Order: sequence, then C-alpha cells, then structure tokens
Amino acid sequence: MNPELDPQLAERLWHVLSRLAVAGAHQIWLIGSQVSGYKPNSDVDLLVIGPARLREALAAKRRPNGWRRNFDILVNVAGERTFEEPWPRSDGGRRRKSGDLDRWKWRQLSPTSAEYLAAPSVGETDAPTIGMHPAILVFSEDDDAELRPTEVS
Repeated sequence: MNPELDPQLAERLWHVLSRLAVAGAHQIWLIGSQVSGYKPNSDVDLLVIGPARLREALAAKRRPNGWRRNFDILVNVAGERTFEEPWPRSDGGRRRKSGDLDRWKWRQLSPTSAEYLAAPSVGETDAPTIGMHPAILVFSEDDDAELRPTEVS
C-alpha cells in the first residue's frame, strides 16, 4: 500500500510526524481514508502510540492551527487498549474522537502494516461499509531514532 498524498499535504505530514516524534511518540500509524483510498482528498488520520506523558503534553497545549483542518491525531498510551484525540472540542464538550483497539480488532500484520475493523462515522454516507481497513507504519522510534516516512510518498 503506497498512498499518493498531495505534495503540500505530504510536507505538512512530515512536519507533524517530526513534532510527534520529538514529543516522544513510539510509533505513528497512518490510518483512515488516505490509506483505504476511498476519499483521497480527505484529512490525514494518525494513530500515535507513546507514553502517557505524550498525551498529557499534547493535551496541555492548544491544537496547532495547521493541524485543525488536515489532521486527526488519535493517541494510544503504550500498553493500553484505548485511544483518544488529546484536545477537547472547541465548544468545551467531550473529546471528539476516541475508541478501543479491541473493538477495532487491531491486528499488526508485519512490522510496517496492520489492519483494523472500521465503520463509517455518523452522517458519512460515502464511506465504505464496515470491514477491515489497512494501516501503515510511518514512524517508529526503533528506526535508529531517525525519522523516516516508511511508505508515504
């Protein structure tokens, strides 16, 4: 799987990956419609695995402006099964996105690929039906601490 990203979006993705890596991410997975290919012009969804301090550090800061429109960041604390977006909604309500890796039936297929069970969001009429969707590892701290986008072009 090698998703084609708009060059400007790919550059912003590189910036986001760099900041998350410096903040302490262990792994960053590209998930969602960019990988599935059903909505190539949509935002970029990232599942970030890291220590609790990463989620706390992100939550303590305002969401960067450039990330609002283009990126959904879901944080999973290593060793836990749940994940959530670290920033509360702008209206003060509950956090917007959260989930559970067990409910997603998250399964790593290789060191750089995984799959998960996905369902359309409420009100999303053009999304594929429930089924297994691919995920691509785009950063791992095990890569000699060097940030390398493994399969994103």
